[in-house]
Amino acid sequence: MTTLSRRNFLKLGASALLGLAFKPLSPDDQPLIELGRVTIEYLRVRQRPTPQAKQVGWRRLDEVVRIFDRVIRECRIMTPIV
Repeated sequence: MTTLSRRNFLKLGASALLGLAFKPLSPDDQPLIELGRVTIEYLRVRQRPTPQAKQVGWRRLDEVVRIFDRVIRECRIMTPIV
């Protein structure tokens, strides 16, 4: 059986910690809770991500909110192009 000197133990431990620090996160390791910040004076909170949905509350400027899901929608140009 080989003996592990204090110096070799510290080197082994430091290299193991560095390996964990620089390990890229896989999608399974991502945090489950995402946070966002309200960037306008007042924000309406609705039950669903549509303008017709029932309003259930308000959020104020700089409030930290929990993001449950992302909704991506095409942007429609509302002004005529000349």
